[in-house]
Amino acid sequence: MRWDAIVVGGGPAGAACAHGMARAGLAVLLLDRAAAGRDKPCGEGLLPRGVAALARAGLAALVDGAAPFEGVRFHAPSGAAATGRFRHGSGLGVRRSRFDAALVEAAAAAGACVRFGSVVRAIGPFLDGGRDVLLDGGRERARVVVLADGGRSPLAGALGLGRPRPTGRVGVVAHGAGAGPLVEAHFADGWQVVLTPLAGGAFSVAALVEPRRARELGGDPLGWLRARLDERGLAVAGLDRARCLPLLGPAPRLVDDGLLLVGDAGGAVDPIVGCGIALALEGAADAGHAIAAALDGSGADRAALAPYARARRRRDRAPRAACAIALAAARSPRVAEGAARVLGRCTWALDGLLRAVAEEPGDGVPIGG
Repeated sequence: MRWDAIVVGGGPAGAACAHGMARAGLAVLLLDRAAAGRDKPCGEGLLPRGVAALARAGLAALVDGAAPFEGVRFHAPSGAAATGRFRHGSGLGVRRSRFDAALVEAAAAAGACVRFGSVVRAIGPFLDGGRDVLLDGGRERARVVVLADGGRSPLAGALGLGRPRPTGRVGVVAHGAGAGPLVEAHFADGWQVVLTPLAGGAFSVAALVEPRRARELGGDPLGWLRARLDERGLAVAGLDRARCLPLLGPAPRLVDDGLLLVGDAGGAVDPIVGCGIALALEGAADAGHAIAAALDGSGADRAALAPYARARRRRDRAPRAACAIALAAARSPRVAEGAARVLGRCTWALDGLLRAVAEEPGDGVPIGG
């Protein structure tokens, strides 16, 4: 069988893209080498723009029972704080193991064929209007291939698109007990910790570590995290195992003939602004629209898929600008203190910053519009 699209990777970007294309009537094969519901290291916050993206896709029910949060409180090293609240809707704390599995199930229910335990060894050149996908023990062919297998996949590099480069920053992720109505972001000297409410009285604990302090993690990231939380006077009960991951920058290219990158495979906005899942869902929708339009036209060559790359870069613009501000505070306690004082007095500035990052892009412009 020749598929309209093969999606490699069953995380939020890949599963949402497969769901959207299958819902539009395309023949879609979703491949993932792991089982459904893996617990990927993540801050696990879904901003209001991500909640809106799920609703547009008809998937609002997937997050029933998730823990809402109303905004973000930023804490400087001295303890000075500034609070910003969302204008429209709430964010949600989502456990990745359950959220990812639910998205894959939704893609299958929409008509996508889902195969777990499928290892992609290579992707052939764009010939006769399609690409070959070489698997362990077999081969599949599609008019377009979507790479959604993360920033460390060798496939994009082997195909000449390049891979996202590590930034030198490191994330440390764990879970603890306790919750509240806001995301709490604590800045310190060379690291930040973000506490995101989850359902059942739990929260996600995500520390973001600058390169100059990353060596301190050694072989005991959980011990390091506990010590840093103690420094900030944050009492966290039941802290579970901590996992580390390198943080990535953008990818050099997002599209080629019969090929495009979504989610972290195409690079990531630094998680200091918490946009990862929301941008993955929006980018998946953009990719699906671009693919459907290309397949309705002359075919999925690079020029036909270029609207996806333009849409993704447009969506990333405001979060990347906010990242520059947040990273300046992360790297200098003086900047963090000054920012907390200014934003604490000028709540309109903080609300505007949150609106640009967390609210629906274009203040109501539909995804793909």
